[in-house]
Amino acid sequence: MTNSNSHEPIAGYMRWVIPGGYIPLESHGPEPACTSRDELIILNTHAEEAQVSLHVYYADRDPVGPYHISVPAQRIQCFRCNDLIDPEAIPLETLYALVVSADRPITVQFKQRYFGTHHQANHTLTAYPVS
Repeated sequence: MTNSNSHEPIAGYMRWVIPGGYIPLESHGPEPACTSRDELIILNTHAEEAQVSLHVYYADRDPVGPYHISVPAQRIQCFRCNDLIDPEAIPLETLYALVVSADRPITVQFKQRYFGTHHQANHTLTAYPVS
């Protein structure tokens, strides 16, 4: 698939799944730089803005969503899952999964950044694309 405005390839899928979210309660270090968090990094290679919606799933309660975010045309943007508050904040210390849907193909990466008392962890994963 190519982008008709620039003839560059369009990358991605319209739906992604991230099954392993978890935001720790405690963080150590100066905020906001050292706040433990999960992040979504979204690439939009289209010549038009991408409208993205998220649904959050839990082990012991009903799903929540949609959360709405936008990614500008031909840009990459990072979103902290900790900042998703409408329709409700993702609870800390809780396992969750995300389903990411967009109105055009996007590429999604998931990053976990934890700042604990005695260690720091930084895990980056590409989300699972759904056709």
